[in-house]
Amino acid sequence: MLTGRIIYGTDFPYNDRKCIRSDIETIKNSNLTQTAKENVLGASLENLLKNIRKQG
Repeated sequence: MLTGRIIYGTDFPYNDRKCIRSDIETIKNSNLTQTAKENVLGASLENLLKNIRKQG
């Protein structure tokens, strides 16, 4: 699975805090590897932003 290209989005303001918390818990409790979970929950976005800064 290419989890290095997946970014979790909250769909704020349409999803409330309970929904977002539930989504995050679902990801944390999934059968993905720890690295995949970290990628989905923020590392992919962090890497994307670093690459954009390097190009700009």
